[in-house]
Amino acid sequence: MLGEARKYTNVVEVMLLSTCNRTELVAVGESESSIESLKSELRKMIVSRVPETDGHLYLYDGTDALQHIFRVVSSLDSLVVGEPQILGQFKDAFELACRQGTVGNHLHKVVARALRTAKRVRHETQVGTGQVSVPTVALDLRNRSLAKCRVTRSSCLALAKMGELVARLLQQSGARLIIVGRNAARVERTANSLSGRGQAVRCT
Repeated sequence: MLGEARKYTNVVEVMLLSTCNRTELVAVGESESSIESLKSELRKMIVSRVPETDGHLYLYDGTDALQHIFRVVSSLDSLVVGEPQILGQFKDAFELACRQGTVGNHLHKVVARALRTAKRVRHETQVGTGQVSVPTVALDLRNRSLAKCRVTRSSCLALAKMGELVARLLQQSGARLIIVGRNAARVERTANSLSGRGQAVRCT
């Protein structure tokens, strides 16, 4: 998508952030007067690739865009406020854009300031305390809801990165695991990585 976005004449810099629950395109136009046409073209590009997004996109520009980026990187806009994964994902997105040559002076400055802001938020507030990730919150909810039940076996249905983290937390809590997924190789790999304590089941 980075390469496709660069085909538009108004896009001079661009990076793509993709996480378990968000996909965001950060773009810099060639001039302030081109912003509206840039937003329109990028919307058309995204909807043409993923029609289901039509009507569900949000677009920011100027100060609003900068504030949004800072909130995202500081984990103030996450499913679990304060979770640390978004910072690493943002850095990875920036490094990928750098390797593909789609980053210039503007994004370098924005990213540097966003990372400094995220560091201040984490060190100067209580944002990062307590349960600060989707997997840990999921495990906490599971334990609370099953507190009065005798549960010795748990199933993990999602095998993306978050699903694997949940599986490891469940393993550490002493649960016997059944790993379920559509990709047989991934199911087997995840089960084997859990010290032999995961039983692999492929679903169709």
